[in-house]
Amino acid sequence: MSTSFQPNGIITLLTDFGTQDAYVGAMKGVILSHHDQLRIHDLSHEIPAQNIRHGAFVLKDLLPWFPAGTVHCCVIDPGVGSSRSALILQIRDQLVVAPDNGLISWTGYQPTDPIYEIPMPQGEKATKLSSTFHGRDLFAPMAAALASGAQKLNQLSLLPELPVHISWPDPQKQSETVFKGEVVCIDSFGNCITNITEEDFQNAKRVEVKSNVSVSIRCVQTYSDADDGDFIALIGSSGLMEISSVNSNAAKKLNLGCTSEIKLLC
Repeated sequence: MSTSFQPNGIITLLTDFGTQDAYVGAMKGVILSHHDQLRIHDLSHEIPAQNIRHGAFVLKDLLPWFPAGTVHCCVIDPGVGSSRSALILQIRDQLVVAPDNGLISWTGYQPTDPIYEIPMPQGEKATKLSSTFHGRDLFAPMAAALASGAQKLNQLSLLPELPVHISWPDPQKQSETVFKGEVVCIDSFGNCITNITEEDFQNAKRVEVKSNVSVSIRCVQTYSDADDGDFIALIGSSGLMEISSVNSNAAKKLNLGCTSEIKLLC
């Protein structure tokens, strides 16, 4: 069971809004209007539009690096304005404020970690709730109230049903020497992050991908083990195998995307 939450005044923002429009700025304005001493940190606003799976992966990667008491306000919300719920996950002495659409799936939360329901505004407040921008009108105000201590978790109700969950695609061991996996995320460098773990990678000899390009992908320890343009596989900072092209974009060159099949040969 999670311990009692003590806010530290830090709010992070994770969205697919980009930075050229007013959306992120509006959320920050709402937060600071609630309490101007709160500290706002941008995780990313470049999640591909409506890509919940990508957002879930980034959130998974970032949670362990933040201190206890942090509130993460995460808005990748293609279902905005629908009947989808809004939630607060309490995990490892941190809070995640998000739509109930699978975004929290890969955080590693346990059945004993409480998940609270964010109540929808009622009465006059409901008329001010935009049907297209809950980031500003629902999630940012709740994140600010939690981070400032104005909103206590024990004043909220638990989510009445299990949250939407996106299953992690576990690699399949096809034989003693072959693992079948897939690309789970592509970063801004074009590195294809897979679901192959460091343990599975230990005895790897090479990697095969389904591509219209005939390539040899060898397994290395660092980028410096290969020449510019070479295709390589290595364990990245997420602790998962990545397929990369040295100083180039592997995803574009190999025409790979999320869920593309890969094989690890040991």
